[in-house]
Amino acid sequence: MTNTEILLALLPQIPPNSIRDLIFILIFIPLIVRLYFIKKLDDRFKKLVPKNRSKAIKLVLQLKIPRLEKFINQQLWMIFLPIIISLPILYYFGLHELTLDDIPSNVSVLGAIGLTVWLLLDIQIALAMNVTFHKLLDLIEGLMAKVAKMPNFNLPIDGSDYSIFLLEAAVNLRKKMLFTQSIIKSVSNKIPDKNFFPILGTVGEEVSNFIRNILQTPIDMVRESVEQLIDSSIEQLNNNLNNFLPEDLISTKRVAWNIFWASFPSLWLAFLVEYYQLGV
Repeated sequence: MTNTEILLALLPQIPPNSIRDLIFILIFIPLIVRLYFIKKLDDRFKKLVPKNRSKAIKLVLQLKIPRLEKFINQQLWMIFLPIIISLPILYYFGLHELTLDDIPSNVSVLGAIGLTVWLLLDIQIALAMNVTFHKLLDLIEGLMAKVAKMPNFNLPIDGSDYSIFLLEAAVNLRKKMLFTQSIIKSVSNKIPDKNFFPILGTVGEEVSNFIRNILQTPIDMVRESVEQLIDSSIEQLNNNLNNFLPEDLISTKRVAWNIFWASFPSLWLAFLVEYYQLGV
């Protein structure tokens, strides 16, 4: 068989006449929905950065948004993971040999209920992830717009890509803010809030407060310089980027759940086939 014939043999028949065809058609529906969302997201990104989008994507990653890269990889895996997982399950439980006529009506109803619930919930999950990515673009677009309005922002030379130039400036600002925040945090953590001279009692507390005030002065100066560099709206955007993706979105439990969820259609039908001893 040629590669084309092998590919055609793997494709499900429409309308489906086997369990394999049914599962693959069901899986392809949310896959197409996710690909459609990616296309719309890409169209919006094209408007934001019309040229040199590969460089723009690298710059977005350089914004150092916590957990972003892992989150993107997870969502890309969720597009094709159901197909990858379903194949071995289909053949292990012999589902590829069963036709729809082999399934009793009561089992068909149970199977249809489980698969319909999975399909609707999976599309809902895809919608939620699509909203998340559009909110991310909103934040990036807002940061770029704020950078363009900064008084010390210099326009690019003629012929250069304005959007890339703007994104590079946003990345540089983001790096400076993260660096400054790390310094403030590290130095602040080194100033203990305690009485350095407990033996002196109240006098010791006053001396300790005096020392803390001296140490706090350079920290306050750094903070003031940052506040002069950026306004509160940019600082808010920066904080939103830091807290955009919660830890639980890329946790081990979430990864395990994603794998289970991707394999649910084939596992559900495999359970029904084994429980009712179909095809035996």
